[in-house]
Amino acid sequence: EMRDLLPYSVAIPTPFKKSDGLTRQDVDHDAIPVLVWYYHAHGVPGLLVSGTTGEQHSMTTAERMDYLTSVRKATKGLLSEDGAPMALYAGVAAVQTLDAVTLAQHAVREGYDALMLGFPPYLRVRQHEALQYISAICDAIKNDDMPVFLYNNPPRTGFELHPDTFHRLVDIYPNIIRGVKHAGNYSIAPSFQRHGEGQRKVAILSGSDATFIQNFVENGYTGLTSIMGSVWPREMKRIVEALTSGRVEDAHLAMQPLLEGVSILLQNGTLLHSIKYVLRKRGVPAGWCRLPLVDLDADTDKEQTQALAPQRIDHR
Repeated sequence: EMRDLLPYSVAIPTPFKKSDGLTRQDVDHDAIPVLVWYYHAHGVPGLLVSGTTGEQHSMTTAERMDYLTSVRKATKGLLSEDGAPMALYAGVAAVQTLDAVTLAQHAVREGYDALMLGFPPYLRVRQHEALQYISAICDAIKNDDMPVFLYNNPPRTGFELHPDTFHRLVDIYPNIIRGVKHAGNYSIAPSFQRHGEGQRKVAILSGSDATFIQNFVENGYTGLTSIMGSVWPREMKRIVEALTSGRVEDAHLAMQPLLEGVSILLQNGTLLHSIKYVLRKRGVPAGWCRLPLVDLDADTDKEQTQALAPQRIDHR
């Protein structure tokens, strides 16, 4: 039986080994059980694996398949705080359709709970090409009871999924397409939802922690695949729980003390460097970014250590 998409999950980074500039940075598979346990111990009910935060497009298809397998093994037997198995969502976007099909079929075999299907980067596909791409993956898994949510991320791909294309896909695959993670123009997010009689509600997910409260209230977003949940796992969970139970003011109050920390992590460039840095400082083996992304320099390291020291981190 298909599980509903969770209102709160966290995008997990891929733990690459440190580069010496000469050798390939392999995935540190030995680190994965400890990394997964960190999220489990801090109440995270689900993980998004091999998405943007996981540096998916720096990896070969074979690497991604092995990584999906290792994370799945690490979560075997882990239950979330409500007693349900820890949910796993597999990012399966690829430049070539066949690679996306291969990844999707592998995630199905490994027992993932849903697929996040983004669009090919750089190619700037057209709407009919996007429809064919999604259809190929859905056709390959249509007998497997695997829910899919599409990832509309124009800043990363150069492609904007039109709501009409999304609705066509929902009509063709009503039991597969269950939602969209929308990182485009926030104001068009309500257009992905249809409200006529007999229309099934779809999930509209965000990957932007800082804007999630506003988008939940104003633009019909229903859930968050959190990036900052790596740094503040319980805090972000409480914010989402407050929103989904109608306590918007409580969500604002809970978010306020985190915004300074988010600003600190963002001021030094890409958020991913900073997240891995913070986790390593905590003894969590999140690894390093894969080249050409480089680690924080010594001055930035010192700045972040000092700036984040007073930030409240809930380790319970």
